[in-house]
Amino acid sequence: MKSKVKKTDNISALKSLTDLTQLYLGFNKIEDISALQSLLNLTHLHLFQNKLTSYTVALPNLVEFELSGNPLQDKSGLQHSPKLKSLNLTATETTDLRTIYHPQFGLKVLYLSSNSITEISYLSNFVNLQILSLYCNEQLQNIGPLKFCTQLTELYIHSTSIADIWPLQYMKNLQTLNMNNTKVVDLYPLQNLYQLLCISAQNACIIDISPLSKLTQLDYIYLNNNKINSVETLKHHENFSEYDFSDQEVPTADELKFYNKILSIHSSHKQIRKIQDKNRVSKFRESMTRQRECVNLKINEQILAVNIKIEIWAQFIQNSNADQ
Repeated sequence: MKSKVKKTDNISALKSLTDLTQLYLGFNKIEDISALQSLLNLTHLHLFQNKLTSYTVALPNLVEFELSGNPLQDKSGLQHSPKLKSLNLTATETTDLRTIYHPQFGLKVLYLSSNSITEISYLSNFVNLQILSLYCNEQLQNIGPLKFCTQLTELYIHSTSIADIWPLQYMKNLQTLNMNNTKVVDLYPLQNLYQLLCISAQNACIIDISPLSKLTQLDYIYLNNNKINSVETLKHHENFSEYDFSDQEVPTADELKFYNKILSIHSSHKQIRKIQDKNRVSKFRESMTRQRECVNLKINEQILAVNIKIEIWAQFIQNSNADQ
């Protein structure tokens, strides 16, 4: 049983709906969710973009929980949801990850973007993670604990102060990596990540891209605004669906001729004209769009709305139109 409620700040009427399994209450003005304590069958709960300062409710059967855009100071209720698989704490003023750790957690998806996180040692406990988003934690430098997150398939660390990505060498399943706007110089930790399909490292400090030479599965690569001195080592990659090497210190134009066989070279202001895998491109662009907006907008109510998952936003719009 699902339920969707029009914009409100009072949900007390819901406490008798004990058969609910999914509840969507995003974009409201809710401050008190004590009425949810009786909804023990909830598996999916979306509370993004409200005014919650604390989450202390015990919901033992939650599998997916969306809390983004709430100024949460107390997240202790998470300790009572050991079945969680997906948790979104984007833009929730999170700084201390101890509040989200439970020894029984089997989290596979974790969004921690647009916070003020500087230390992530507790993430070493989340060994089942497949998707991790840490972008727009501008003071984050050390990602050493991620060496234990070997099941990751998607990692978003853009707009941070990360320079050393050595833990990534252990992520043999990694397929998508976004590290735009970082201080990354050395790509050698990526040299044996043969499952890597999409990489974006725009506006970084990269000079040598030879570690990518053996990654024949690479399909989408964005390395514009770096200091790359040669693309010679990627000449055998003739099947890129999309790429951008613009604004580099590349020695000669001749060295780039082979790319014209793949795709017309697109500059910083040129639209991509050839897409072979629309689903994958769309997903990757989604993360890049969130990154650009994160950098260009202030952290206010608008940016909080931007940071929620696109599919949830679309669902909300559809439901709102239906209610009207």
